[in-house]
Amino acid sequence: MFKKLGLPDLQEIYSKGEWNWDKFLEIAKQATKDTDNDGKTDVWGFSGWAIDAVKHFTAANGGVTVDSQNAKEMLSDPRTIEAAEFVNRLYNVDKVVRVKTGNKTNWEETNTFKDGNVAMFPAAEWMLGDLTFDIGIVPFPNGPQGSSEQTYANTSASAKFIPKGVKDAAAVYQAYEETFDFPPTEEYPGQDYLESMYGNQEDIDMILQHIKGTGVITLDEAYPDYPTNTFVEDIIVNNQSVTATAEKYKQQAQASVDKLGK
Repeated sequence: MFKKLGLPDLQEIYSKGEWNWDKFLEIAKQATKDTDNDGKTDVWGFSGWAIDAVKHFTAANGGVTVDSQNAKEMLSDPRTIEAAEFVNRLYNVDKVVRVKTGNKTNWEETNTFKDGNVAMFPAAEWMLGDLTFDIGIVPFPNGPQGSSEQTYANTSASAKFIPKGVKDAAAVYQAYEETFDFPPTEEYPGQDYLESMYGNQEDIDMILQHIKGTGVITLDEAYPDYPTNTFVEDIIVNNQSVTATAEKYKQQAQASVDKLGK
């Protein structure tokens, strides 16, 4: 699709240090067009779940939608507001986002890219197994306050626990630890898996050298009634002011954090 539309290679743009929100929007606008001249847009610059997009772009702007470490709501943080304003621009101002279901905050929009008529999209690796077209990988573009240290929101991190009261907990932990203690057969961890997923070494290098370890864990869903979803819906669907919406939900968000903390 990039070759057909004459769009630049994003990995080259990234390597030049030019991969930022302005460049992202520029390419998204170039990609959104009517290619068969029937008066209707048939290819788009971006697609995805709006709620997820706000979390990712907030992370790429150096922020988080909730600060679990310091027990603080972050919907009213300037970095979150800046990200929400940018995502709103993608959807409602420049209109470069394909919305297949008609609902911008429908989770099913995470699969819209699979139709092959969207230039750029976020996706988890487990979603890529059935694609019929080739893809390339770059991190989320840096926002005005972002850096390469933090490029996406990790909403699916897992943790393992040994419950309190387990007999011989130290032995249980030792047994678990030893399941990883064997000689490596790969050149690097995950080599076989990555090579089965990606056809280009450049993409694997991008993942290992520039994306791995740059996700910030976001725990919105851990807090009861934390209003990230309604915050985004008011902005993207109901066309409300970002700053006014942040102020509207600020107290509810902080109360949610405080409730769990207590």
